[in-house]
Amino acid sequence: MLTNKSLCFIYLSKSSLAITRQICSQSILAEDHYVAGITNLSDSLEKKLEGMQQQQQSTSSNTSIYRVPSKLNKIEPRAYEPHFISIGPYHRGSSHLQNSERLKWDSLKRVVGLGGARARDKRHNLLCILDDIEPKARGCYSEDVELSRDAFVEMMLLDGCFIVELFRDLQKNNFVSSSLLSKRWMLPVVRRDLITLENQLPMIVLKKIFEQTMIRSDSNSKNASLEELALNFFDPLMPREGSLLQQSIDSVTSSSQNFHHLLDVFHSSISQGLVSRGKEPHMYRSVAELKEAGIKVRVLGNSQPLEVRFSRGMLRIPSLQIDNHTGSFFRNIVAYEQCHHECMPHMTAYLFFLDKLINSAQDVGLLHYEGVMQHTLGSNKEVAKLINKLCIEVEHDGQDSYLYDVVQDINAYSNNWLIKAKTRLKHDYFSNLWAGISTIAALLLLYLTLLQTSCDAIEAQEKELQEKKGSWVGLTLFLLHPIKEFMKIVCSALSKIASFIGQKDPSDDPQ
Repeated sequence: MLTNKSLCFIYLSKSSLAITRQICSQSILAEDHYVAGITNLSDSLEKKLEGMQQQQQSTSSNTSIYRVPSKLNKIEPRAYEPHFISIGPYHRGSSHLQNSERLKWDSLKRVVGLGGARARDKRHNLLCILDDIEPKARGCYSEDVELSRDAFVEMMLLDGCFIVELFRDLQKNNFVSSSLLSKRWMLPVVRRDLITLENQLPMIVLKKIFEQTMIRSDSNSKNASLEELALNFFDPLMPREGSLLQQSIDSVTSSSQNFHHLLDVFHSSISQGLVSRGKEPHMYRSVAELKEAGIKVRVLGNSQPLEVRFSRGMLRIPSLQIDNHTGSFFRNIVAYEQCHHECMPHMTAYLFFLDKLINSAQDVGLLHYEGVMQHTLGSNKEVAKLINKLCIEVEHDGQDSYLYDVVQDINAYSNNWLIKAKTRLKHDYFSNLWAGISTIAALLLLYLTLLQTSCDAIEAQEKELQEKKGSWVGLTLFLLHPIKEFMKIVCSALSKIASFIGQKDPSDDPQ
């Protein structure tokens, strides 16, 4: 018979077994739940990666209009914002830009007309064309555009008609004035707004509107292309001679390149003929230091805006005009080069080169004196400050720089031992007028002291030699006073010849 202790032991054993089984089953269920959770998470990540890859494949090749990186924007925020008119979705609806919206509606009225079946058909045709390219145009922006399809198409129509009508109206007046812009200050401000990176409209939109609204002229005349009108419009930002501007226009219009927007067209025009060569070495000398090293800086005429040359100790740079809009203009081109990988960083290399040349107001003054740099900022110090701030937070490793050979030649010329000695002498002893006068006075005093000492020594030696005779004494006197001793020798020779002739007997002459 089983005792109470045995029964108790059996009961406890069964209870422990049941608890153990329950714990094991719970562990198995927990493990299954964990595995299932990991599997679901892995599937979810895979779907997200596939979606992002599809989105990247559909937009990476088309994206060309970017938001300015925050590290650049924090240095000078207003340089990247439109001040008068918004183009595109990024600044659409900004309160301080609402006064210019009327210009867009005026432009639409000029382009398609107002009222009537013809104007209605023309407007309907444009809307249908823009609606067809809406997905492609929307993909040109790096950020998601929170506008409905209809709102996006309306924005493209209004903004595109404004730009096209402005260009055509300016063409009639040689790009000096426009009847669309009633006040004188508007044209420079609009030009500055249309070159900003965040204020761009895809080129495919402008092309469609331009082509559909083109007025066909007679067969003997040639209609200007949209690229040609754009380059004439933006030319005051970096002025070129007429022949050079036409050369850039011909190069751009004959190119097979598909331009992304107006900023891309202008960037391509100023990059004509610039070839990437290699890694740019560091240059340590400013304009003032180059001048001390004997390198002259002169204006390079008949050249493209970014072209720089160095040959035989002469650095030639095209003339650069700086005004209130120049800083914003440079910053937006650099921002585009920083964001768009296909865009070669020629402007970035050019501005870094200027930053190396200009360290102070003195450097700006030297460039201004030579006609290389003209400005309206009030003082040379302000210009130096502007140039030095343009490259802050800008990434530039110098790879594939078109200024590679220029900087290398400048460094090689400056590192010549004779040039370095001349530079050192000029820097230490002739850095300014008073230092030069002091150096010359010290050298003159040293010369007079040595001369006085030499004269005293020569006089003492002459007294000693006068009491002696011999060939060695004569040679020493000749070395001390070559001219005087030479004249003595000549006179002695002449007197001997005269005495010889006088001693000859006249009775010996033949009769």
